[in-house]
Amino acid sequence: MADLVIWDEAPMQHRHTMETVDRSFRDLRDSDKPFGGLTFVFGGDFQQILPVIVSGFTCTDCGGLIQRSILWRSITVLHLHQNMRLNTNVPVEQDFAKWQLEVGQGKHTDEESNISLPEHFKCQENSVDSLIHTIYPGIYAPNRPPQYFSERTILSSKNNDVDALNQTVLDMFPGDKQVFQSADFIPTAEQSGEDDAMLNYPVEYLNTINCSGLPLANWS
Repeated sequence: MADLVIWDEAPMQHRHTMETVDRSFRDLRDSDKPFGGLTFVFGGDFQQILPVIVSGFTCTDCGGLIQRSILWRSITVLHLHQNMRLNTNVPVEQDFAKWQLEVGQGKHTDEESNISLPEHFKCQENSVDSLIHTIYPGIYAPNRPPQYFSERTILSSKNNDVDALNQTVLDMFPGDKQVFQSADFIPTAEQSGEDDAMLNYPVEYLNTINCSGLPLANWS
């Protein structure tokens, strides 16, 4: 009963994904039109991350683009001309947004496609400690303002690196450390009234799982 489907960050998806959805909607709606005649809006920027193919090369990454799909001939391309990130009165944010656009246009790169960062982006040393002290200056000082941590963050692509950085920062806090153990349990089949094989996993195993969006079993 949908009238419109909005698909965000479409350039990051492999074209086979769109083609699979296309065939599914043609079957569901009993129509030979693209996506069964349902209107799809694909949003995204081809200057950003393209489909990531394991052990792939530039040709395989480009081959996975929606532009290489047979569906592309049925797509009407609309361009957005107003950069909302530049619509700010903060000069620092304007400069950063402008720099991002220029990187997407192939500027600030050398012959090997290495991006040259502005000097104020760089830490004094190429180390984790230098990164922490650059992002969190004066972290040793007590009585930090409430917005101190909300205005700063360190991003990482791996959960293990996030946990290691969190632990390193926590170790810098003054005072004694307290560890609060979780009290988790899984209901038995008699307690839940269901005979679910998923309930057979021991709690010790579940506490070792580290996935995005869930805290660790032990918090310091």
